[in-house]
Amino acid sequence: MDFSGKHVLVTGGALRVGAALCRAFAAAGAQLSIHCRSSVTEAEALAASLPGSAHTVVSADFTPGESGAAELWSKLARPVDILVNNASCYRLPAERAGEYETVNRRAPRELMRRFAEQELAEGAVVNFLDQAVLNPNSAEDPIYVASRRGLMEDTLDFARRYGAKGLRFNAVAPGPVIPPRGLEN
Repeated sequence: MDFSGKHVLVTGGALRVGAALCRAFAAAGAQLSIHCRSSVTEAEALAASLPGSAHTVVSADFTPGESGAAELWSKLARPVDILVNNASCYRLPAERAGEYETVNRRAPRELMRRFAEQELAEGAVVNFLDQAVLNPNSAEDPIYVASRRGLMEDTLDFARRYGAKGLRFNAVAPGPVIPPRGLEN
């Protein structure tokens, strides 16, 4: 598929799945905004290694939820044609469990809202979920799974509301992937 000239924002784009998505979009001609929270060095190295030009790195912390997403959006230099909500938090200690809702649901929902408010003739959002949302017997943390299920519901809501406007809202729930740093076991 040719994404020449399309501006693609990939949240959590510096490492693992996000980095692979950035490489694929850049190879197809897209101009990327690579979001990261703390992996700025990795994101900058990735941006420099990608084919094409005008790739940028945008750092923002989603733990405050909507305000973190608003901060990210305000740093973008041009409208976003494709939004990939890939950033997430996973396996947090109990005292930080509230971050699941803010990072995994509220921030992506705010980004979708801002995406939908743009004056676009067409555009697409892809939300990355987790296979646990489709498994009622998942052994994953129930608060984590609830945040991902919430994003799945939000995706359906936005698809219903904005599909007639030419905007597509999709979600994928991949199986096991490379674990985050520190959670290799």
